[in-house]
Amino acid sequence: MKDLLLVVGALLLPFSTGVDSGFYVMSFGLPFLALYAVFGAILIIMHLSGWQISVSLLPTVLSAFVLVAAIILFTGFSPSVYQSAYRAAVNITGFLIALYLIMRADIHPEKLLKKILQILVYSGSILAIYFILNTLLAVQLYGIEKVMLERFTGGAMSLPWGATNVITAALLLPHITVYLLKARYGLRYASIYICLILLAVFITMSRTGLFTHLLILVIASFAFRQGRLIVLGLSAFIVFGYIFYSISPDTFDYLFKTRISIERVNSRFDIWQDHWMFWLGNLMRPIGYYGSLTTFDGVSSHNFILTLLLEQGVLGLIFVGMFLSSTYIVVSKSPCISKRDLLSRRLFLQGGIVAFLGLMLEDANYTQPYIIYFWLFYASAVLFCKASRREDKYASNVYSSRMGSQYSHQI
Repeated sequence: MKDLLLVVGALLLPFSTGVDSGFYVMSFGLPFLALYAVFGAILIIMHLSGWQISVSLLPTVLSAFVLVAAIILFTGFSPSVYQSAYRAAVNITGFLIALYLIMRADIHPEKLLKKILQILVYSGSILAIYFILNTLLAVQLYGIEKVMLERFTGGAMSLPWGATNVITAALLLPHITVYLLKARYGLRYASIYICLILLAVFITMSRTGLFTHLLILVIASFAFRQGRLIVLGLSAFIVFGYIFYSISPDTFDYLFKTRISIERVNSRFDIWQDHWMFWLGNLMRPIGYYGSLTTFDGVSSHNFILTLLLEQGVLGLIFVGMFLSSTYIVVSKSPCISKRDLLSRRLFLQGGIVAFLGLMLEDANYTQPYIIYFWLFYASAVLFCKASRREDKYASNVYSSRMGSQYSHQI
C-alpha cells in the first residue's frame, strides 16, 4: 500500500493533457508521482540516521545528485525559464523517487527490485496499447494516409506529449525491462509484452526506434541463448509490414523511401553542423537547460551530447560523464554468484548502452514518461547491485559457517 502512489502514477504516466489545455502538457500520473516523491523525501529525512548508502554505491548516488543539481543550476540560463523549470521539476521528482527506493531497500532489495521492474513493464505496455489504439482511432477519423504522414508533435499520429520518434524512445527502457524481469524472476506472457511494444515501434516508422529495439532483441537473444527472440521480432515486423502494405501500398512505399532517403539523413547532419558551429561561437555562454527549442525555433539537435554542450557547456558534460561512468562501474563490479545475476548484469549494462545510443539520435530525454522511466531504471540498476551484494554476503557467510563446522569436526 505504501507504494500505491508510485504504481498509480506510473500506470497513468502515458496519458496527459494536450497543448490546447491552456497550461504546460502534464501527465496524469505526475501529481501522484510528485506526491510520492515528497513523502519519500520526508521519510529519508526522518530515517537519515538509520538508512545508509554503502560506500560502494556512494559514487553513483552522489553523481546523480550533482546531475540534478546541474539541471537546476542551468535552468536559470534558459531563455524560457518557466518551461525549463517545469521539466527540471520532473527530474527532481524522478531523482527523489529513485533515492527513496534505493535508501529504503536495505532489508529486502530483491523484493523492491522486482516491483520496480514490474511497474516499468506494465507502464510501458499501457503506453504501447494507448499509442496503438490512438493510431487506429485516428485512422478511422482521418484516413491512413494522413495519419501516417503526420508523425510530428501535434500531428494525427502523435500523442499529446510527444511525436512518434519520442514515443518509441520512451518504450525502449520498458522493452529492456521485459527481459530483465524474465531473466531474474520469470515473466508469464513475455511474448505478448514484446509484441505490443514492437507493434507500437513499427507503427511509428522511426528509424532510430526500429534500430535500437531490434538491437535490444539481438542482445536479449544472445543473453538467453534463444534465437527465437530474433525470429519473433523479425516475424512481428514482417507481419506488421505486410498488413500495412495490404491496407495502403502507396503510403507504405512513400514512407519506406523517405525514411531511408539520403536527403533525410543529410538533414540530420546539417542540424548537427549548424548547432556545433553555434556552440563553438558561444563556448562560455550556455543557453540553459531545455533552452534549445527556444533558441533554434523548435529545432532540436537530435543528439544528447551536442544538446548537453549547448545547454550546459563542458561542465554539464563532465557531470553526465561522472554519472554514467560511476553507474557503469558500480553495476559492472556487482558480484554475480548465480546465473540470473550474471544475466541481469549483462542486460542492465548492454541495455543501458543501447538506450544511450538512442539518445545520440533523438532528444527524448525531456518528455515526462522518459524522465520517470529513466530514474526508475536507474533505481532498479542500483537495487540490483544491492541485491547481488546481499546474496554474495549471504553465500560467503554460509560458506564460512560450513568451513568452520568441518574444521571443528576434524578437531
